[in-house]
Amino acid sequence: MLQDVTQLSDNINRILNLARIQSRNYKGNFSIVDINQAVKQFLKNNNHVFQNCEINIHNPSGRSFSCRIDLSLFEMLLMNFLTNAVKYNASEKPKIDITFEPKKRELHIHFEDNGIGFDKNETKKIFRKFYQAGRSDNMSAKGSGLGLHLVQNIARIHKGKVIAESKGIGKGSVFTLILPMGFGD
Repeated sequence: MLQDVTQLSDNINRILNLARIQSRNYKGNFSIVDINQAVKQFLKNNNHVFQNCEINIHNPSGRSFSCRIDLSLFEMLLMNFLTNAVKYNASEKPKIDITFEPKKRELHIHFEDNGIGFDKNETKKIFRKFYQAGRSDNMSAKGSGLGLHLVQNIARIHKGKVIAESKGIGKGSVFTLILPMGFGD
């Protein structure tokens, strides 16, 4: 029962957050942030949530990346990506690699997991509101169907986008967040 209450509370919060973000008058609280540091701080602050996970951060360029973000929304996005990587994972120790890749005036942040993956025909569907990967008859559909829709809306507010890829069922997933770099509006 306690788990059901927690899940219901999480779903209500997602719906409220989504409504707030989708409202036309949402302005946000944006500031220029070093994304590397924001991700590291988020992982440090939420270490208790991901204790049984192996999370690695890769920054091959060694650079810092400044992006204009709303930190609370960005943390909501991170929580959704990382909890999905754990929730939709059949391995004993979920593994998530976060890689920062600069491309021209954009920053691509890849979230690669060793989870259950998804079929190519689900690529666009997974971002739909209330869409759930898996099947309800065998309880493999585990979420509310709001998390990735919320993530996509958060990315749009940041003038970015999210791309999902998987090599198929059982082969993990890669979600890429693309954000503009620099100090523009």
